[in-house]
Amino acid sequence: MKINLIIFLSRFGVGGAGNSIFRLCKGLPKKKFNISIICLKKCPFDKQFRKIGIKVYKIKSNKTFFAMSKVLHITKSL
Repeated sequence: MKINLIIFLSRFGVGGAGNSIFRLCKGLPKKKFNISIICLKKCPFDKQFRKIGIKVYKIKSNKTFFAMSKVLHITKSL
């Protein structure tokens, strides 16, 4: 049985936390983890995540507080 891993990052930029999360996800075994990324607005690593089989959910919101209901909806569907 796979472990569902959902990563939410409000500001997903190139470098810093975004780069670290990409490297972490790339190194995790896909047979053991079902990884999903949730980000606000844009994700510079979108193509790279999809290339390695990771779903990316983009929420069109500037504020984390207003996006929480959408984040909850996505997490329940996974």
